[in-house]
Amino acid sequence: MSEEKIIILLICFNEQFKKKVKDYYDKFNFTVVDAPDITGALQEYIKERPYIICIDPFFTVQNVQGIDVLLQLKRNNATLVKPVIFIGLSQFLNNSTEKILQDTCDYYICEKTFHEFDNIMNAIIEKSNLKGKITITETIKFAKELSSNPFRTLVSEMKYKGSQEYIKALEICNQEITNTDADTAKDERRSRMAKVIKGFWQLYTEISKQFVKSKSEKINIETIAFLRFRSILNTDWLSCQVIDSIIDNIKNSIEKAAARYL
Repeated sequence: MSEEKIIILLICFNEQFKKKVKDYYDKFNFTVVDAPDITGALQEYIKERPYIICIDPFFTVQNVQGIDVLLQLKRNNATLVKPVIFIGLSQFLNNSTEKILQDTCDYYICEKTFHEFDNIMNAIIEKSNLKGKITITETIKFAKELSSNPFRTLVSEMKYKGSQEYIKALEICNQEITNTDADTAKDERRSRMAKVIKGFWQLYTEISKQFVKSKSEKINIETIAFLRFRSILNTDWLSCQVIDSIIDNIKNSIEKAAARYL
């Protein structure tokens, strides 16, 4: 039995912004359909029955208004057994264009809020029946762009209280516990894990704030890699009640980080 394709129909005639959206979807196992013109896009809509439509409606091609296309597709949603999810796209937003996307789309993003794409996709996956069908993996192209020491690159310019303590916590985490008393050793593991988890969230918060506040479009690839890594962690990963489960969950990550990046 062939694997079910999960189609995303991309309708965008801003080539620069369209490439950014397509590159983002590289890490998912969606099938992205990108028609060269509006006629082809509508034909693909009828043929493929997409799960998600990403559309920048602010265009006029072949004497067709993009907003009219969006409104017609939305009206057609009422006739579908599985309504399409609409993600509105616009490289730039003003009050009127944002109002249009708010009124017509389930979600929307622009260049300035592109970092919210992960949150949008996580919300879609959580609310739908896609949870067991979607995989998220970084592409080879993305991995090749990382520096040889991405963790060190990531924190090299981060100046916040607690950064050095976190690096130290990673180093100590994998050191052997010499105490032979089982309860004492367990308490020591718990203490180490608590410091690692606390440091992780602090680092994530500081990097996120830096990412959001940055006015430059050239965010370093290590920041994006880190935020992508965070975006695919489910809540169970950091909410385990048993310390042994926590250790099993993050042992490999910590060992790799300590061995490769520190």
